[in-house]
Amino acid sequence: MDDWKSSRFSTTPGYWTRYRTELATSESRALLSKYLLPVIFHQDPRYHRMEEGGIFRRGLYAASRVLITRTDDGGSTFNTSHVLGALGSRTMANAYLPYHDRTWGHTLNSTGSVLLSDVGRNLMREFGPDLKSKFFSTRLGAKFVRIAHKVRTVGVPQEQLQ
Repeated sequence: MDDWKSSRFSTTPGYWTRYRTELATSESRALLSKYLLPVIFHQDPRYHRMEEGGIFRRGLYAASRVLITRTDDGGSTFNTSHVLGALGSRTMANAYLPYHDRTWGHTLNSTGSVLLSDVGRNLMREFGPDLKSKFFSTRLGAKFVRIAHKVRTVGVPQEQLQ
């Protein structure tokens, strides 16, 4: 019987058990890679945009920031806090995963997936503001903004809007 769907872990359906597991994993990752480990290793966990240069150079910069970060004094170093935070949170997740998923292969695979998704997030952080200014400064973009405003204000009395 699949442990995710059984009542062995909870009386809720498998979806809620997976949600609970992923929530605990993401929060432990945030604690480790954004707060605890950067203080210990004297690293800056924030992403700093390049803003200038060609598309390839900026894309390579954004992808490299998963493995390279700034130190507190402004130099570059291996992003120990980020990599160990992802690995540590996935290792801790083994405590509340079903028995058949408690392997190093699964841990390393999911850690790699997390780091690859962070590459995509950094690419959006790098190019997102440029794309937003390019597409939302046009007439079509202005129309999207007006539609979004109408959707957000559905059911809101006119007195509150002014």
